Amino acid sequence: MRTQEPSAARELAAAPALTSAAALLAKAAALLADAASRLAASPPIIVAAPPPEQSDRIVGVAEAAEIAQRSVSWLRKHGRELPGYRQPTGRGGRVGWSRKAVEAWASRPSAANRVRQ
Repeated sequence: MRTQEPSAARELAAAPALTSAAALLAKAAALLADAASRLAASPPIIVAAPPPEQSDRIVGVAEAAEIAQRSVSWLRKHGRELPGYRQPTGRGGRVGWSRKAVEAWASRPSAANRVRQ
């Protein structure tokens, strides 16, 4: 017949586990205190947000001609050759150009933005 271990013996057997858990908890508390002191001592890092990008929009003949520094009649004749040309409803429908594409085309040197004739 086996005898039961006394309760004091059980507590002694569990003591190493409790001391290691207590040591681990103390180490975690020290690390947390160290991190908090470092955060409090350093100045906050402020990152500037990038400027909001202007959304591209489709412009009509008059506005595209003004941006491209061409006449409306020139744009009607040569507009299909410009970048950003749109005619979503098909032939005979309303035409438009991407504002960003026309601005980029107009900002190039004059020899580069000539349209083939």
